[in-house]
Amino acid sequence: MKKFSFIFCVSLICSFAVLTSCKDKDSAEEDLFGVSDITKLNDYSYSDLSVEKQKEKLQGDANGFLSELQGLKTNDGVKVLATFNALLEIDAPQPGFLRASSQDVIYHIADFYGKYTWNASKHVWDYAASTSKEAEFSFPVENKTGKIVASAVSSSLYYEDETWYYDEDSKKDVDVNLSIELPKEVHGKIYLGTAEVGSLHAVSDIKSLTTFPSLSELTYVLGEYTFTSKVAKATPSIAKSTLKNGSKVLIDAEANMSGNVDFFANDTINPGQMNGNVVINLQNTLAFAGIVDFTKYMVVMNEIDEAYYDDRDKYGREKAEENYYKADAKAFNDYINLFLVASKDKAKIATLKSKAKLNERYWGTVPVLVFKDNTEIEAEVFFSSGFDTFLKNLNDFVNSFLSGK
Repeated sequence: MKKFSFIFCVSLICSFAVLTSCKDKDSAEEDLFGVSDITKLNDYSYSDLSVEKQKEKLQGDANGFLSELQGLKTNDGVKVLATFNALLEIDAPQPGFLRASSQDVIYHIADFYGKYTWNASKHVWDYAASTSKEAEFSFPVENKTGKIVASAVSSSLYYEDETWYYDEDSKKDVDVNLSIELPKEVHGKIYLGTAEVGSLHAVSDIKSLTTFPSLSELTYVLGEYTFTSKVAKATPSIAKSTLKNGSKVLIDAEANMSGNVDFFANDTINPGQMNGNVVINLQNTLAFAGIVDFTKYMVVMNEIDEAYYDDRDKYGREKAEENYYKADAKAFNDYINLFLVASKDKAKIATLKSKAKLNERYWGTVPVLVFKDNTEIEAEVFFSSGFDTFLKNLNDFVNSFLSGK
């Protein structure tokens, strides 16, 4: 099984969630369900509402939650970042990467500086060298020019990688060994037209490629919105992301993980016992809370992966897949405990389980909500049936956001 960083995954997930979701709350955060509350989950009772009444309440919360998104539609900083991300999906800026004739290329941070302008007719980034010590990206946003200007401070570390490029003269692919200088700080400003509409600051206390950074922080300021994300290596290691509108907390997410997180930078290290907790608070009414025993889960999943190939040889693909996904669901239920929690009431709404299911011809797993009366409803069914108003409002919001209306 491929190893992954729980802390980084949670931090990234929270980052994307924050840019598309928000809630309204006073600056006081004492009512938020936190990672310290996770250990008490087994003592919390389930909500007394019936499944149907719970669904009605959640739908109301969801529509109220959605109404808080409206400010993001008109935020100029968000518009610039959203457009920039969309253009990156079309073409990746290249600072002369493969301008070098050598097959061993060392890129220093300064080599990435220059001016990158979006060529709308060719759908590519045009690059021009510059004497300024910054990278400047210019591109159209609605009827104006969006601009992101960034500079970096070196960590004196170089990441090595392998890639290739197509040589027009020889008409052949050429392999390239890359060494890329890594930054320990990145500073940037975001513009729409002549107005500065945002800024970003990232810092990582990276000292080695074989150890996890002791501290990494990211801050976006987008007009009235401030997003911060912090990952700290400690006992336990902690990741925390927050979005605020002025002093109001819109979303708050926190995760921690025990064990030696240097394992994710160097898999020869013994990670020890690794347990992870994560809480994402939405609208100060709902929280997604989870407890993960990563050590046991990774061991079991490795065994399941190995058993799949043996079963495929013995019983064929279909039976092997059935066995695999049933074992996968059992491992999830044994070592990953996830709950939907009513934050203020400190009551569990449902437990999230995994269930193996045959979808037409192929096996897979689906998330299932288990309520107080042991009623089991697939999460997809629960959050689609009865949520017509919310889904319509969400669809209208997305269409309005994309059209800029």
